[in-house]
Amino acid sequence: MSAQAKSDDHLSQVFAALADRAVALLRSAVSTSDQA
Repeated sequence: MSAQAKSDDHLSQVFAALADRAVALLRSAVSTSDQA
């Protein structure tokens, strides 16, 4: 059970990292469109 919890924790960390990158890309896209 602890192994499953560890796997879920790792998955959540990966998802959080991807979400942060997606937000950063969206923000950069919005800032560039605002400048245009």
